[in-house]
Amino acid sequence: MWFIRDGLGILLGLLTWALLLFADWVIVRHVLVSWFWTSKPRVEALPLTDAGLALFAVYQSILGLSWFSHLQAMTTDPGTIRQRIAPDGFPNSRVCRLCEDRWKPPRAHHCKTCRQCIFRMDHHCPWINN
Repeated sequence: MWFIRDGLGILLGLLTWALLLFADWVIVRHVLVSWFWTSKPRVEALPLTDAGLALFAVYQSILGLSWFSHLQAMTTDPGTIRQRIAPDGFPNSRVCRLCEDRWKPPRAHHCKTCRQCIFRMDHHCPWINN
């Protein structure tokens, strides 16, 4: 499992989850309950019509998938270079001075936050801490 111990990245990841929780509360409380409230609900804990229960289930499923996707993006290896030396016959092999002279393939860059070379690195994204 990949996880960077970057304070800003962890804080922004938690902020993302807090914003998802707030959006969930707003949608359920102020949209679904306002539009689909009933005095005789099928499920006692959720005073919603059948259509409201169906929308609630679909919305919670989509929200759960977004949580899972965010967590998976946070814990997936972004493409760390694990080989110490270049493959045999590789032309113009370079090494990274910051990674203890490990092989650095083309289009790889050293990430100062991760402290490793990342293949096809665009930038370190603090919102997913990866």
